[in-house]
Amino acid sequence: MTLFPKSQRFPPQKASEVPSPGRYNPLLHDPSQDPWRKGPLEIFKAPRSKESDPGPDTFGLYNPDQQYDNIHGSRPRPRALSTLATPSKHHKELMRLETKLSERESNITHLTETLQKSEQTTKEIRHALNKSESDNNSLRSEVERLKKQLHGVAGLHAKVIELETEHDKSKKRREKEISSLKTELRLAEDRASQHLTDKTNLKGDLERLQTLSETTERLRQSTFCKNNQELMKYLEKVFHESHANQRAREISTSLSRLDDVHTRKVLADRASQVAELVSLVQQAESREDMLYEVFDSLLETSDMQMQQLIDIEVDLSCEREQLSRTSVESRTESKSVEQLLDQQLREKDLECQIAQQLTSLTQAELSEALKIRSSLEQTLMDSSEAYQELSRVCKSKSKDLEKARAELENSSSKITELINSIQVLESQVVQLNDQIRRAHEDHSLATEAWNQKQYEIQSTLKKLENNIREEKAKYNKLSGELMLTRQAEASLRGELEHAQNLTTQLEEVEQENEQLRKINDLIMRQSNLNAAEAAKVEKLNNELVSQRNPAQKVKILDRMRREIKEERENTAKLENQLWTANSEIKSLKDELYAYQSVSHPTPASTAQPSTIHNGMGIARVTRPPLGEVMKSLNNRATSHEHEKVEKEEAIRPTPKITTWAKGRLQPSNFATPPDFLQSTATEPSPPGAEVNQPRVSRLPINNNHHQKILRKKDDSKRDKLMANNKNQVDNLKKDHDVGEVSLGAIKMQGVMTLEELR
Repeated sequence: MTLFPKSQRFPPQKASEVPSPGRYNPLLHDPSQDPWRKGPLEIFKAPRSKESDPGPDTFGLYNPDQQYDNIHGSRPRPRALSTLATPSKHHKELMRLETKLSERESNITHLTETLQKSEQTTKEIRHALNKSESDNNSLRSEVERLKKQLHGVAGLHAKVIELETEHDKSKKRREKEISSLKTELRLAEDRASQHLTDKTNLKGDLERLQTLSETTERLRQSTFCKNNQELMKYLEKVFHESHANQRAREISTSLSRLDDVHTRKVLADRASQVAELVSLVQQAESREDMLYEVFDSLLETSDMQMQQLIDIEVDLSCEREQLSRTSVESRTESKSVEQLLDQQLREKDLECQIAQQLTSLTQAELSEALKIRSSLEQTLMDSSEAYQELSRVCKSKSKDLEKARAELENSSSKITELINSIQVLESQVVQLNDQIRRAHEDHSLATEAWNQKQYEIQSTLKKLENNIREEKAKYNKLSGELMLTRQAEASLRGELEHAQNLTTQLEEVEQENEQLRKINDLIMRQSNLNAAEAAKVEKLNNELVSQRNPAQKVKILDRMRREIKEERENTAKLENQLWTANSEIKSLKDELYAYQSVSHPTPASTAQPSTIHNGMGIARVTRPPLGEVMKSLNNRATSHEHEKVEKEEAIRPTPKITTWAKGRLQPSNFATPPDFLQSTATEPSPPGAEVNQPRVSRLPINNNHHQKILRKKDDSKRDKLMANNKNQVDNLKKDHDVGEVSLGAIKMQGVMTLEELR
């Protein structure tokens, strides 16, 4: 005996805390345990087979054989899967479920096999049905022929009765229509009389309008001549002003060129941005094209599927239509005769109504034009929304395709139903064959009765044709009267259109008169404004000349002297620039003279110019010398300058302001201060001095700065003679004096107001 028992070779494994594989799986649904299969709850079930126990109810306490879980003797309750705690029970449950799955899969395979067999049988049945349909179609022609022979007699009898009733109705209708046409003819005659009265009124109106148009044309011509004269005067004034503004425009052009350079840079930047935007737009357009292609493909697939469904429905409807056509043809023949007569009468009514509606349509078209304008604006808004709707339509088309697939499944079920109905029809065909045999026997009897009734129908048809001929004669009479009324209406319409054209022409003449009146008013206003401005300028000049206040005169002279100093400085700078420019021009001319070509002797007129020089084959091209070309260019430039000077002299106004001379008011062409005497040095200068000296201004010159010259007139004449022989310095001084008086003359003409001078 050992004191210590043997220890286990391997320690006991602890129970794993990891749950079993199917512990947290969802509970499997057993269809046998559905509550609707069990019926009512077991608690509320009442045992029907057992007899009631007369003893007291002990609730099963003293019944050792009865189970407590199943008190009422019903079937045992299944345990929930969650109660299967042990792995063995869980394994058993899995095995049971796997067996169920295998059984279900075997059932599925068996069902697929049965489906394949059923499809084969349906194909065979369809093949047999096609054969039976071909046989039926071959037999239907004979069946329909026999049916027509059987039902022809009764149908014709019914047709005769219907034709008689319809003939009576048509007579009543025609009588009513004839009465209505008579009333309409009376109304048309009344309208024609009204049109004649209107025509006479319109002629009187036209004569009045012609007289008015002649008077308006005379007035227009007279006003047009007056306006042309006034416009010519106004254009001459504008022409003089435009030359004055031309110099200011030359300065503005130089500034505009600088702005153009800046704008070109900005435009280059904008052009690059526009190119990028164009690339983005092209990408967007390519995407839109892709979407349209996808949309078109979807439409094509949907159309193909819809066509397949339509073909199936057409095949089914053809059979129904063939049965219905036989009954419809008999009705259409009787209705066609009535419709022809009704249409002829309706056309008359429509032609009368159209004549009335044409007058109202012209008024409605004006209102419709405004509506069309609003509708066009709405279409622009709708076009932006149409693109959004296309995306929605694509989605809806995809949904429609799914619906079409469901409809195909429904159509397949309908086909099975049709197969069953075809079998029923086959049984009916057998019965019809028996009836056809009987119909052959009845047909022989019906033919004899048919011949008798056909003779009666022909007699009635002849009577109807005679009645129709009489009605056609009446219709022709009415149509002739209607044609006369239409011709009268057409003539009246032509006269109305002529009157409307005259009214439109008169409206245009009135509009032109109104425009000319407006132009005349503008010209009159402008002339009044110019007259008022001229009066103001005259008042200004008179005030400036007639001022006797010595203090005011001193202020004006002081301001003028300051301006003269500023202009002398500017003229000195300009003269320096002129001298430098002239010196550069002389140097360039000297260089050109050095490069001047030698003039070669011209050949005689009889001798031809030779193309060979010194016996060699060298061609010599004759050209004028470069010096002659430069002289011609200089002459053109000088002539152009002379033309400019002449134009400026013609445009420049000569202000006439009164001056004080020897205590009297005397008119003079130059605006100078009143204390100075007027004298101008306008004698011609020698021709040699014009090249080097700057051009002298044509404004008045003030050379009399001393009081001794006022006393001695002979000295002033000597000064004028000596002025032409002075040096260039004296010429510069004269130019400064010219600046003094030219500013005074310009500002005395009205450019400065009294407030600025004060």
